[in-house]
Amino acid sequence: MATTFVEQLAIQGTRVIVPIIIFLGTVSNILNIIILTRQCLYLHACSFYFRLMALINLFYCIFLLTNNLLADGYYLNLSTSSEFFCKFISYLLNLCPNISVYLIVLASIDRFAVSSTHPNIRRLSDIRVARWAAIAVTLILAGLLSSAFAIFSITTDGLPICTIAASQFFGHVFLIINVISYVIIAPTCMLSFGLLTIHNANKFAQQDNKHQLSKKANLEFYISHDHFVIQPIVRDAKSILVIDRTTEDIQLLNNLPNVDGAEQRSIYGIIGIIHLISGPYLIVITSKLHVGDINGQAIYKVQTTDIIPFTHHTLRLTEHQLKCNNKYLSMVEVVLRTEAFYFSYSYDITHTFQRLHTSSSSEFFSKPFIDRADQRFVWNRHLLDAFVSNKALARFTLPVIHGFVAIHKLSINKQSFTYAVISRRSTHRAGTRLFIRGIDDNGQVANYVETEQIFQLDDVSCSYVQIRGSVPCYWTQRPNLRYKPRVAVLPTENHMTAFQQHFKEQEYHYGKQFLISLTNHHGAEGKLNSKYRELYEGSENVVLKFEDFDFHKECAGMRYDRLTILLARIIADQDDYGYFAVTNDGTLQCQQTGVFRTNCVDCLDRTNVVQSLFAKRILEKQLQHYNVIKYKETIDAYKDLSHIFKNIWADNADVISLQYAGTGALKTDYTRTGQRSTMGLLQDGYNSLMRYVLNNFYDGFRQDGIDLFLGNYRVSSNEGRTPESCPVSQDISKKLLALPITMFLAFSMCIVNLLIPASTFQEQMMYVFFWGITSLVTLGITIVWGQGLMSFLSYLARLLHLTPYHDPSLIIRNVAYFSGSDAHVNHKLDIFLPSSSSSKSLLASTDEETSQKKVPIVVHIHGGGWVRGSRTNEWRGGPSVGRMCAKEGLVGVVVSYRLARVSLVSFTTWAFTLGLIVAIISLSLPSWQLFTGYLAFMTVIYVYNFLYKVRVPVNIEHMVDDLCYALIYVRDHIHEHYPQADPDQIFLSGHSAGAHLISLLILDRSHFERHNLSLASIRGVIAMSGIYTLANPIHDSKYNFRNLIFRILYSSNLLYPDGKTMVEYSPIEYIKDNDDIPPFLVMSARFDMGLEVDARRFVQQFRQYDRRVEYHIIGGLITHGTIASKFSTNDAHRHFFTFIRKHMK
Repeated sequence: MATTFVEQLAIQGTRVIVPIIIFLGTVSNILNIIILTRQCLYLHACSFYFRLMALINLFYCIFLLTNNLLADGYYLNLSTSSEFFCKFISYLLNLCPNISVYLIVLASIDRFAVSSTHPNIRRLSDIRVARWAAIAVTLILAGLLSSAFAIFSITTDGLPICTIAASQFFGHVFLIINVISYVIIAPTCMLSFGLLTIHNANKFAQQDNKHQLSKKANLEFYISHDHFVIQPIVRDAKSILVIDRTTEDIQLLNNLPNVDGAEQRSIYGIIGIIHLISGPYLIVITSKLHVGDINGQAIYKVQTTDIIPFTHHTLRLTEHQLKCNNKYLSMVEVVLRTEAFYFSYSYDITHTFQRLHTSSSSEFFSKPFIDRADQRFVWNRHLLDAFVSNKALARFTLPVIHGFVAIHKLSINKQSFTYAVISRRSTHRAGTRLFIRGIDDNGQVANYVETEQIFQLDDVSCSYVQIRGSVPCYWTQRPNLRYKPRVAVLPTENHMTAFQQHFKEQEYHYGKQFLISLTNHHGAEGKLNSKYRELYEGSENVVLKFEDFDFHKECAGMRYDRLTILLARIIADQDDYGYFAVTNDGTLQCQQTGVFRTNCVDCLDRTNVVQSLFAKRILEKQLQHYNVIKYKETIDAYKDLSHIFKNIWADNADVISLQYAGTGALKTDYTRTGQRSTMGLLQDGYNSLMRYVLNNFYDGFRQDGIDLFLGNYRVSSNEGRTPESCPVSQDISKKLLALPITMFLAFSMCIVNLLIPASTFQEQMMYVFFWGITSLVTLGITIVWGQGLMSFLSYLARLLHLTPYHDPSLIIRNVAYFSGSDAHVNHKLDIFLPSSSSSKSLLASTDEETSQKKVPIVVHIHGGGWVRGSRTNEWRGGPSVGRMCAKEGLVGVVVSYRLARVSLVSFTTWAFTLGLIVAIISLSLPSWQLFTGYLAFMTVIYVYNFLYKVRVPVNIEHMVDDLCYALIYVRDHIHEHYPQADPDQIFLSGHSAGAHLISLLILDRSHFERHNLSLASIRGVIAMSGIYTLANPIHDSKYNFRNLIFRILYSSNLLYPDGKTMVEYSPIEYIKDNDDIPPFLVMSARFDMGLEVDARRFVQQFRQYDRRVEYHIIGGLITHGTIASKFSTNDAHRHFFTFIRKHMK
């Protein structure tokens, strides 16, 4: 049958367009995977990439749906409407896997993961992401199965074995599977998990009072032009640390030097000094978390830090040097943001109880902390070199460990005791999972962690120590894009020498060693295990014992009860080694004479399970010995104790795994509950996938950061003068990118040729075979060249800002400003504190008296048409405004508020506008299926919008109330975050809808009066590209077209309360003759969608009543959006800060 020109055009068009669209869909799913690795991203960057991914997915879905419907019409000649409807629903539902991933990831991260600053809630959000991802995987698998049926059901011409009846059968099966998967299973899972999330969030919220940020600072920190001055906050402090910012000299003074005009801050300790290309940087602790007390001494966790440059500017650096310097700063920040660093002012947490007791000489305790600390575990030892060289400065040094600390107080059978676990990660051979393996020439092994379990009664203290570390021989497992890179034992003769050196040091610290190897006895792991046994037997070391237990084989089928086999083999030696116990008067009761050294390949997942098993048995022995529980009773008989024990060890596993592998540990469901579960297996699958992505595309950068932080690599000030002189400037060949692109395109063509029949079956199979072979060949080459490609993708991720960049301002994120009964997830604000490294400041530009006054506050409200946007969205400009305020020496506060739901009228208007384009295309083909498909698709989109944005109906009254709540929080609590902030000097700033809200708030006095706020505290209002009259936004004509459109879009009662009109929410209507209002700065973009006319009318109204107002049009190619998103680079920021300088006190 001859085909028409339109049919030929459709056939050839699909062969070109569909591969491109499928490729875009594949890219979007890769972005899904990258975005799930939240460690790689600033949260504000997530928003941009989510929206980009959503756009790609929408185009992908629309075009693929259209193509499939066209293919049905041309190839199958569907004759009945019911048959077409069945096909249409089938294809529409087959698009759900892509949409599901987007919805689930967005809902989990964008709404929950950033909703709390509390560490427990953040950890809960990580679990939540894993479970939502597990649901997504289930949906995708169902979609793949349904796609298989779809292939059979649409290729009746291509597969002769299929009859039309069979095609209809497969089509109906396909439909049933999709309906079950997406209509029944998915909503049920989501609802169940939502209820579980609420339950867990409430549980964690009840524990908030146990973990409070310490408010009392230990040091006053003055930053002057020439010096850093650090003064202890104690009565009659006689030793004041002064660091010269030019010569880098450090000295102690008896009296506080002149600090007039200096920036004053409170800090909690000095981590050290690191030297980069631009010079030295001082790293200080800016907030801490009290974890608990050991022996009455407080232990703290580092919450936030600040990196402060000695130099005032970087003008002497070339552009290339500055770029390299910022990369080094990013590396340091990556390390500092990794959980978790701990310290104590009065307790040496680098040592175990037993080491402290056996080193109890007066000479030992007379040494400064940094000198007597176990240097294996001091992560800032290199950074304190400048202080250690002068013994007089030692009191200002603060040893910091990296690992895990948890301390809990419990009471059982009327006896109170403290239970704690401390894990100390070694600085020797420290690094990331696939980059650092095995042993080095000094006998140091990868992922070496000492874990101490502490049990304290009123009159006795006990501890039990275990260690973990990589298999002590030379072996590697370099990342190369394979899921499990090959384990390679290096053919060198130094295995035995390094092995013996390692255990010689271990014997010195711990005595006897029982080596537990949990690796597989077959495959690559088997070779590694055989080498380990060979070295053990060849060493003939009498203090060593060895037990290799094939964990995966013995516990196959989730038979974790078989771990009792391992416990039975070592129980006698565990009793022989014992534990350490000492009374409060110093009487030694018993000592630990040996330790268990446990390892698997990573020393993470299997190791965690076994170590918790050994720790549990010892704790039960201690509880029984000191009559806390009865003989033969177990921990499981006491619910609270059992719960705390399991969760501490599971948390320990997650944190150690996060530091080494980038994700939480596997198999922690067994540690937490005592049994394996299906949800635990799904979470393990998610963590495994995330490890693959992180280890291949991110850990190289993190490894460089660790080496830089620990001093394994030291930066020269001459680096970067030429590209070859700086290692971080070496780019990877971009030709490697051709491989994955070719592979994805070839695979897309293979799928297309499966779905679209050719003229003969043989021709179709030829196409499929050709593109399939091309896919396999390029995949093979990609894997062979995987290591180079992996390095390129890592570089590309940094280029696209998928890795964190250096931000000199201190940002306090996700601060809840309202906690009432109707508190919303959007009741959050971010605080950008002034950067001490800023070379220019609004305060510095005034005279000396002004510089001593308190710092003004800028409160910024984002735009988004009242229905979209957030404080973290870079496109809405909030973070950019906040960072610029901090850079200029001001306190920036960026606020989120409740948003209205897009009204049906508004959505229908936009859908109709786009529908006109689709209708024209449908008529030209002709294809009524295309237009019908478009209507169905837009219906699905609106349902998604309705379900995803489930909110109590919000209107402008609610939004203005939220702004008042935020101002009340700033007024009452800003001094807790920054003592110099002045709540009597507030500048309100807003963009688009945000400009409308702040104008309405200031001009309509009723809102301030209702919330008992004082207008006198508002020093000025800055409105960028705002909307100031809702009743008649552009022209004086009552019936102009834009006014009609505006009324259609924003007249829904979801935005305006009943009984209210647009006039009552128009700020221009409230400019009156007798009102004393603060000065206004109004700015419009050159291309402002016509809103610049509205702005001029607003300004004219001000001038008519002789009110203080300034008006500027931001020239160039600035649009309504970029006036805020490009705030730091356009002229808006110049007028912005000139206005503030003019009106501040």
